[in-house]
Amino acid sequence: MLISKHVGTASALALILGAQSAIADVTAQEIWSDWRGYLEGMGYSVDATENASGGDLTVSDITMSMVLPDAEGTIAIELDTISFSENGDGTVSIQFPETMPIKITGDVESGSPATAQIDYSQSGFNMVASGAPDDVTYTYSADRIAMALASLNVEGENVSEEDVRFRVDMADIAGTHVMKTADVRTYNQASNIGTISYELDVTDRENDGRGAFKGTINGITANGNGTLPLVLDNSDVAAMFKDGFAFDGSFDYQSGSSEFNVQDPVDGNFSGTTSSQGGSLAASMDGETLSYDVTSRNSAINVTGAQIPFGLSATMDETLFKLSVPIAKSDEEQDFGLAITLGNFAMDDTLWNMFDPSGALPRDPATINIDLAGKAKVLVDFMDPDATAAMEASGTVPGELNSLELRNLLVSVAGAALSGNGSFTFDNTQEFNGMPKPTGSVDLKLVGGNGLINKLVGMGMLPEEQAMGARMMMGLFAVPGEGADTLNSKIEINDQGHVLANGQRIQ
Repeated sequence: MLISKHVGTASALALILGAQSAIADVTAQEIWSDWRGYLEGMGYSVDATENASGGDLTVSDITMSMVLPDAEGTIAIELDTISFSENGDGTVSIQFPETMPIKITGDVESGSPATAQIDYSQSGFNMVASGAPDDVTYTYSADRIAMALASLNVEGENVSEEDVRFRVDMADIAGTHVMKTADVRTYNQASNIGTISYELDVTDRENDGRGAFKGTINGITANGNGTLPLVLDNSDVAAMFKDGFAFDGSFDYQSGSSEFNVQDPVDGNFSGTTSSQGGSLAASMDGETLSYDVTSRNSAINVTGAQIPFGLSATMDETLFKLSVPIAKSDEEQDFGLAITLGNFAMDDTLWNMFDPSGALPRDPATINIDLAGKAKVLVDFMDPDATAAMEASGTVPGELNSLELRNLLVSVAGAALSGNGSFTFDNTQEFNGMPKPTGSVDLKLVGGNGLINKLVGMGMLPEEQAMGARMMMGLFAVPGEGADTLNSKIEINDQGHVLANGQRIQ
């Protein structure tokens, strides 16, 4: 699984390459010993030569390596020297080499090995450790940190830099990382990054194809905290969470932009740009719940291509995706939620004119907003591969839906708007049309529906017989509301299993 493969690597780099203040003193040897214990607890094998002189400790010829779960490859980090210098005030300064190679090996689909080296480099890097051995604060800053693909070998053949190029640059970095050690390790980190830029360029000479992508993110603020077991087994995700693994992090940015250019001899070339005026990404996970919260503001995209003889552009004021789901087996009900927003999506007239050259449809920005919440019982531990495999083999359902609330529904497009809300409970001991029996109601309101149908018929996009069927359905399920071209509908399922529309039984 993706989490089990990469959590060790990400956590190790977060401690060593990332990284605020307690009361007490730490020594150079204590800092390095804690690092080494941390890395070995994460599953790394650590080889190094130590040379102590007074309050200075030099660690050289460092190799950190780890076999990935399921023997899918190895990852190794090599460092020439790390210097730990006691400052005489209970703090320790730490210096890294300017370039640190990260070597990765794995298998491609053919079973042949693939190897890659990514060079991690920095300039103007400073880090100071303070506090106590079991409560260390790292304060750090750097003018620049970069990662670049240095070499790639696939199936015994070297891939040239002209064929594959990858690079990530970060500038103006500052932050803190607090690590506390007891029965488990807990960390809290906060950082600010002025700019992140990235570039990926891949050439397929065999098929005369190429893809080039680059972009910039500005004004980044990142925060995170979590818990790590003292010994973490990446191959057993279920055990990892039972031992206390958890994280909660956020990433906010002020603006971003990107460019892409794809050369495809079969489907034709296309290129474009994207931009946004900020956004955020938040994620958290523990042994019970997984959640994501992604937003962006004032996004824009422009695309041109061989199959698009003119440029297309679109904008959106707000994009939101929010998910919270339980992942642990429990006999008790657990909360879940899902929200999606595509706010004020607007297309340029070029795209509108493709299907509405006469301008019959209102070209107001479109909006989709769905907000759901509910309660469910989870009948299988999703982090346990054996449990999920047994569930799939037996064909049993992974959970029970107990309640569902439509907090908000809004679909607004081309002059028509559908809105609504409602809630249902579900009896899993009784069946209703192949699903647990629901009880509850939903209230819906449609404004401009008939007008939109008439316009689509006039444009020839909707056959009259289909429009007639749609009008009959609206007449069956809805009643006139206040205002012109307004329909209201209350759909209800009572405790007897009857389906009612505006109080009239229809099933």
